[in-house]
Amino acid sequence: MASQGDSAGITVMADTEWRISRPVTVPAARGAAWLSEGFAMVQREWLAWIGVTLVFFILSIAVPIFVPFGSVLFNLVIFALLGGLMLGCRDIERGAEFNIAHLFSGFTENLGQYILLGVIYLIAVGIILLLMGILVFVMVGGMNVVADLQSGDLDKLLQYSATILVAALLALLLYLPLIMAFWFAPALVALGKVNALEAMKLSFAGCMANVMPYLVYGLVYLILSLLATIPLGLGWFILCPVTVASIYLSYRDIFESGKEVTPDQY
Repeated sequence: MASQGDSAGITVMADTEWRISRPVTVPAARGAAWLSEGFAMVQREWLAWIGVTLVFFILSIAVPIFVPFGSVLFNLVIFALLGGLMLGCRDIERGAEFNIAHLFSGFTENLGQYILLGVIYLIAVGIILLLMGILVFVMVGGMNVVADLQSGDLDKLLQYSATILVAALLALLLYLPLIMAFWFAPALVALGKVNALEAMKLSFAGCMANVMPYLVYGLVYLILSLLATIPLGLGWFILCPVTVASIYLSYRDIFESGKEVTPDQY
């Protein structure tokens, strides 16, 4: 779909009744509220949400196994699935019915932008993994690691474990800004109608402007994830939909304040 410029100077994908705003900073307590309000949103259509979550889980397992290059393919379209769920959250808020069709509604509009998000994400993850591999290779002494591992030397094995841990922590530091750039991206494409690159920039800016709410969000989410895992992991059938709804609610708080946005402001 052809893009066009709006009065604020930002590129939008099409005419839409939704207008995104410059990211605003919200109170830290909103981090917990996004999850509690997300649970309330899921409760309205809980049976449909469980069904959608089940289908999503099946696709995430079946596509990589049974489809050639399935892992790559699923990662290319996952943002379209998430974008469809953002549209579903909007419909729930408006009192409309939520159903399985929402999961695939992202394929009917702006699909190219979602796929572009997937391509960029895969490339970025690949670069991070490559850097991690090079770092581990250099830190452990190159090809000597093979002989050391075969020797069964416990001290060497512990040393390599510590090296891998350091590399993993560094990779996590690189992955964090990537998460920030993609956190709101599907919502910004689906609801804000911006293109993929602008969605990433706005998403990163929105997360940076709300570090404290997301610290609260992360702490509460950690507790909820532990609770969700205890009953054989079944709690994730509730927590996953709540997570999706919380992303929508945080997007609405941060990007729909009514203030105009221009490219130089993000």
